[in-house]
Amino acid sequence: MKTPNIDLKSRKSKTFIESPICQQDLVIFEEILEKDSGFLINYFTPRHLFLCIQQGQPSIYYTNPKLNDKKTTVKINHGFQYQLIKNDKFVLIDDQKLKYIFKTPNAKKWIEQIDNLLKK
Repeated sequence: MKTPNIDLKSRKSKTFIESPICQQDLVIFEEILEKDSGFLINYFTPRHLFLCIQQGQPSIYYTNPKLNDKKTTVKINHGFQYQLIKNDKFVLIDDQKLKYIFKTPNAKKWIEQIDNLLKK
């Protein structure tokens, strides 16, 4: 039997997840929204964004809903910043000054949820 030819290099660095939420995580808010690609002007890609508490630390992470692979985790710590850009856009800036711009009709709700989490 011939084995199929699979290109492992293209997906080598991805972390696949069977379930987007771990058992020990407390999910506060989640939504499928659009993330600015960062390469092309006004080009957004769908992402499943989670605001949660992972191992006692508040964090935000997102996955690609089509491929179900974990993309990035943004730790909410002393260097974390966030801001509402427009009624439908908000930006997250991590402690390494990387910007993540998201577009959703619920942008205000995301900012409120992050505010509530930080006040606890």
